[in-house]
Amino acid sequence: MKSSGVLLERAATKLGWHAFAAPMAILSQPYQGRAQCGHCGFCELMGCEFGAKSSTLVSVIPMAEKTGRCEVRPHSYVREIATDSKGRVNGVSYFDSEKKEILQKAKAVVVCANGAETPRLLLMSKSSRFPQGLANSSGLVGKYLMFDCGTWAMGVFEHPLNEYKSVVVTRVVQDFYDADPKRGFYGGGGMDARFDVYPISYALHGLPTGVPGWGTQYKRWIQQSFTRSMMILCHLTTLPIESNTITLDPDIKDAWGLPAIRVTYKNHPDDLKNRSFWLFSG
Repeated sequence: MKSSGVLLERAATKLGWHAFAAPMAILSQPYQGRAQCGHCGFCELMGCEFGAKSSTLVSVIPMAEKTGRCEVRPHSYVREIATDSKGRVNGVSYFDSEKKEILQKAKAVVVCANGAETPRLLLMSKSSRFPQGLANSSGLVGKYLMFDCGTWAMGVFEHPLNEYKSVVVTRVVQDFYDADPKRGFYGGGGMDARFDVYPISYALHGLPTGVPGWGTQYKRWIQQSFTRSMMILCHLTTLPIESNTITLDPDIKDAWGLPAIRVTYKNHPDDLKNRSFWLFSG
């Protein structure tokens, strides 16, 4: 448990909340040829030089390649999911690194491109049989878009916490995960303690109002505050609303000449009430 985890757990106990160990897919000891965590502190947004962070890049993909039945084709950009005359999916059309279009036949196609590129690909896969796009007979593909929103609060302590080391989060609180009618709105969330700001980012963007961006005072602030800082980050839900959508832009094209994504989004009033509740709780 890191310093931030200790502080969150102590505070949660005083408030009657229940902090517990954060689940992590990070190796604490060698496993299947991969090394244990080296506690470098660069888990977030980075690859793991030790192979301890169990991303698909270092875990299941190498395992699949070793079977001889898996081939990874980088720099490939899928344009369309192909279908046969009976309307069954039979492959994908994609551009390679030289923008040459290739049809890859397949018995099955798994679409796993997150909440934006997945509906975009389905909507682009139009045909005479599927004029609204693939799997879209209901007209709901791309609708009810939900974002991950949140609030956070930063604190600077009188003693070093050294949060830049090791894994990002060690303790979380989920006492307010479920919606509660007593709060007067739908929605919930959870919180954790962390300081996921890398040194250069902190030096460029982590200064409070009144601290100059250069000179002796600037250097003194970074030296004194970087190792003493942490934050409480709250992860909140949003409500599914039909008017929040991912659609194909009728005018803007991407580098391959395909329709760009158009995002239309507006928070439900309960989302804003939920955020205000967490600002107070955090």
